[in-house]
Amino acid sequence: MVRAILDGRKTQTRRIVKGIGLAPGIGEIYKGSDDAEEWVKECPHGTVGDRLWVREITKEHLIGSVSLTEYVADGHVSNDKWYYPRHTRPSIHMPRLASRITLEITSLRIERLLDITEEDAESEGADFLGTDESNGSYKYGFLLLWDRINGKKSTDSNPWVWVVEFKRLGGNL
Repeated sequence: MVRAILDGRKTQTRRIVKGIGLAPGIGEIYKGSDDAEEWVKECPHGTVGDRLWVREITKEHLIGSVSLTEYVADGHVSNDKWYYPRHTRPSIHMPRLASRITLEITSLRIERLLDITEEDAESEGADFLGTDESNGSYKYGFLLLWDRINGKKSTDSNPWVWVVEFKRLGGNL
């Protein structure tokens, strides 16, 4: 999904709501509530205006005493200020100083996963799956990706999700 952010195709992400005890039907109350802004203060991913940094998979190249980092998503190479003594570095091990992408949260809301619109699925950076517009969709591509990331048939439970919309600010800010 890093490539989709870099290409400007991904401006939203969804994360399962955990820990605030959403009772059945509470999401419908939230959707119609004048106090919706109070609800999003519970979001563990930040609030509007907060900045997020993106972690990504990298490869380390040591040439003599020079450490170079290759960002796998697009092959960009950087003269790194830190060294990870393995060939491939998982994204979870990326320190803040190595991040090259900063995002700013522009909007937050809660909704059911399957309520995602075609436009929002496209904003998730999902691929269009199908032979033509009458036989495919971005939503289908997104739901297949969701199951691949979150577990087979994880869409079946139609979980409540945080919808985090963002804009890319550029490099490591």
